[in-house]
Amino acid sequence: MDSIFIGSEAVAAGELGVNDLRRRYRRLLPDVYGSLTAEPTLCDRITAGWLWTGREGVIAGAAASAILGAKWVDVNMPVELIWANNRAAPGVVTRRDTLLDGETTVRRGLTLTTAERTAFDLARGGSIGNAVARLDALARATVFKPADVIELAQRHPHVRGLRRVDRVLDLVDAGAGISTGDMVAATADPSRLSATADADSAPRARRLFHVPARHGLAGRTHRRRVRR
Repeated sequence: MDSIFIGSEAVAAGELGVNDLRRRYRRLLPDVYGSLTAEPTLCDRITAGWLWTGREGVIAGAAASAILGAKWVDVNMPVELIWANNRAAPGVVTRRDTLLDGETTVRRGLTLTTAERTAFDLARGGSIGNAVARLDALARATVFKPADVIELAQRHPHVRGLRRVDRVLDLVDAGAGISTGDMVAATADPSRLSATADADSAPRARRLFHVPARHGLAGRTHRRRVRR
C-alpha cells in the first residue's frame, strides 16, 4: 500500500479495516490518508490533493513545478489542481482552466501540466517578482524554452493574464538564484533582501522587487527595464 492512499479503496481491497484508518493513519483530505506519525511533505500534500480528485484532476501551478523538480517551492502553499469542483477541500485550490492536447504529462504516477504549460500558468499569476522567481526555479529544473511557452499561449487567446506572459518570460534567468525565501523577505521587508539573497542573485532580485542597493549611490532605486 502506498504511503498516501484512498481510504475507501484500501478498505474495499481488504488491506485495512475502518477502525485501522482511524487509529493508525492521518486523514489528510476527505477519504485520503497518510502516516499518523510523520509530518506530510509537500509531495505528500500534492499526492493527497490529486487522489482527492479521484485521480481525475491535473496538478498545476507551483505544485506542478515542484513535481517537475523546481526548488524553493513553499511547502505550505495550497495545492493547485485543474478540476471542475467549486467546493475545494482545505489546502486545495481548484480551477476550471482548459487544457489542450499535449499540455499534460505523468510524473511519479501523477498527472500534471507540462513544463511549458506550468510556465504559462505561473507567468500569469501573482506579482511580477513572484512569477519570475518561480519561473527561474522551473527553468533551472526543466530547461523549458520561452518560445514554446509563447506558442502555447497563442492557443489560449482569452485567458486572464495573457498580456503579461511575454513580459515575464523576458525576465527569466535559469541560472538565477532567487529563492522563494528571498522573494517573501523582499515582499515583506525589502531591506532584508541583501541579507537573504546570495551574492550573484541579489542585484537581479533588487531589480525585480525595486529594492535600493545598500552600496553605491545612496537612495537610488534600481528598477528593471521592460522591453516594449
